[in-house]
Amino acid sequence: MLGLLVQGLEAIVKIAGPVVKSFATQLVTKLPTIIETAVEVLRVVGPILKEVAKTLDVLKDGDDVEELGKKTMQEGTRPKMEEESMEDYFDYLRNEVKLDEERWKNMTAEDKLQANVAGVSMVATAISEKAKVDLSPDFILAMNKMEMSAKQISEYIKSFREKNIDSMDSFTDYLRGELSGDSKKDVFDAIEETESRLHPDYSDGDILVEINSMKDKLSGEFQ
Repeated sequence: MLGLLVQGLEAIVKIAGPVVKSFATQLVTKLPTIIETAVEVLRVVGPILKEVAKTLDVLKDGDDVEELGKKTMQEGTRPKMEEESMEDYFDYLRNEVKLDEERWKNMTAEDKLQANVAGVSMVATAISEKAKVDLSPDFILAMNKMEMSAKQISEYIKSFREKNIDSMDSFTDYLRGELSGDSKKDVFDAIEETESRLHPDYSDGDILVEINSMKDKLSGEFQ
């Protein structure tokens, strides 16, 4: 699969910039190796990320993550400028780049994968940029494994930002038992606070059950 994506990733780095290219490169290495399965995963993740991005005013109702990816792959699309935010680049793609319907009429599995990798990578990068909390490829796939909703993710981002935790990897690291000391306590406090906001009727015991459920779901990550 990596070989099939080389050309697409080269296009992404030229168009959407090195940060998105780095995210996309890492994302590809973590996806299921069967292309069709990888596309299915990304088509679930994309709309959830869109909803999170909408809460930050990065995307709008009519935006489609895969379509944004397609537009970056079309001939004539200008590259993202060095100082341009992803939010502003989305405005350009939305308003000035017309989707080439003929170009995408008969998409191959590889086309679908490349477009979705491009779209998801851009949107995740845009959320990280706007929220000041990093969403890594590892977290993106972990959130899918844990079946997290857009509302959950938005609330977790909010809590982590408020507690000056700058990466959602701290969340998955906690669930995997990879944190200790103050870091472990800080992240647990953020998780507890988030779950209390999401579920006002939850007791401390209910929150622990929820955390253990997320741990169990996460333990079956893609190999």
